[in-house]
Amino acid sequence: MKFKVDFDTATADAIKTLWSLPSDARVLDITPMGDAFFELPDGEFVMVSVTDGEILNVTEEIKEYGLPPVDFALGDEWYHLDAQAALSEAGMTLAANECFGFTKPLFQGGDYSAENIAVMDIPEYHRRIRSLYSNTTNG
Repeated sequence: MKFKVDFDTATADAIKTLWSLPSDARVLDITPMGDAFFELPDGEFVMVSVTDGEILNVTEEIKEYGLPPVDFALGDEWYHLDAQAALSEAGMTLAANECFGFTKPLFQGGDYSAENIAVMDIPEYHRRIRSLYSNTTNG
């Protein structure tokens, strides 16, 4: 992977609060595209996908393939390896508590292209996506 996301406790706590995860959920990783993996107190694993605007149960996949997953296709799906390579080649960088985000979310018809990706503050990106997704689904 081209990028390592550095984040602090406040960022992890903000994501948990925004997506109504238990306060004692343990953050496992935040990907360069802002998606976050958590272990819940009951032993389940979830991915807060800002790419899709939803929480996905990934317990079976993590138990079988690990995190990051040893399965290349799953790793590419979760970590957007092609996008990371292109963004790295374009000279983009990330500071602490930053990720790459889609300016127009994919679930709202945004393009999966470099022109639709910008460096964003992780908690702000999650806030925006959570709000947009909630308004889209009325949930």
